[in-house]
Amino acid sequence: LSAEYVAAAAEALRDAGALDVVLLPTLMKKGRPGTRVEVLATPEQADALERLLFAHTTTIGVRRTPVERRALARTQRTVHVDGQPIRV
Repeated sequence: LSAEYVAAAAEALRDAGALDVVLLPTLMKKGRPGTRVEVLATPEQADALERLLFAHTTTIGVRRTPVERRALARTQRTVHVDGQPIRV
């Protein structure tokens, strides 16, 4: 699968609600170059994102592993720098 299609598949996964998509260059059987696609998703999204992965790539298999995800609470505020409001 060419790099353009891999990038398009990653964007489609993000647009469909994937929490994160990581593309990793890898060597496959017989030293062939490939790309490993890792998708972080909620359990509710997993089936739909898997179907999307099959539809937008040439993969013939998917490995699924449940993981625990923790995120820190986030807040936003606006500060002024040189008279310009900046959201941080």
